Amino acid sequence: MQPIAKSTAATGNAGVINTDMIKRSSVNLSVLLICTVLWLARDVIDLNQLQYDRQWLWSQPWRLLTCHFVHFTWQHVGFNVAGLLLLSIAFAPEQHPLYDAGFWLIGGITLSIFLYLSAANIPIYRGLSGVLYGYATYVALVGWRSTPVISSLAILFIIGRVISHLLWPPTDTVATLGGDIAVSAHIGGMVFGSLWAALRYSLRRH
Repeated sequence: MQPIAKSTAATGNAGVINTDMIKRSSVNLSVLLICTVLWLARDVIDLNQLQYDRQWLWSQPWRLLTCHFVHFTWQHVGFNVAGLLLLSIAFAPEQHPLYDAGFWLIGGITLSIFLYLSAANIPIYRGLSGVLYGYATYVALVGWRSTPVISSLAILFIIGRVISHLLWPPTDTVATLGGDIAVSAHIGGMVFGSLWAALRYSLRRH
């Protein structure tokens, strides 16, 4: 009977761990769901009304946030959803529903304002990647002490991608992503992610 008792206890602990992980990932899972549902409902919902559009940005302010959850192609949404899922798994201990909700809300709006002020050459914008670069930067910095190897690799990958896109801009992304890569959005996301990590670290200390 003892082995059965151990097996039951192990199962119970696993259940607690899984439940805790789901709670921690609840905000990111919601973001994944929103992006997926909006793409699947593209024939019913006019995504043009949700995208970033410089012409209508201030008269239709919801675009400041909703633009990050709509995409141009299935590859576009697929890459971003897969990226967020990977980050949610790799940095599961660093997820916090309150901080994550604040990040996606404030970070999304801030990034749109950043694009408006600094990127007049981008009249239309869709996609999670800008905020996703920021989220990757944020969780990698916050998790530096507990997962130094993964965090270092994530930071190097992010910086390397941005530098490569600046030096050698991809020319074949229209078919797969629906347009050119908005490197300025990725840079803006990285800056905000760094600031959000600093905010969380300072609140930890107090």
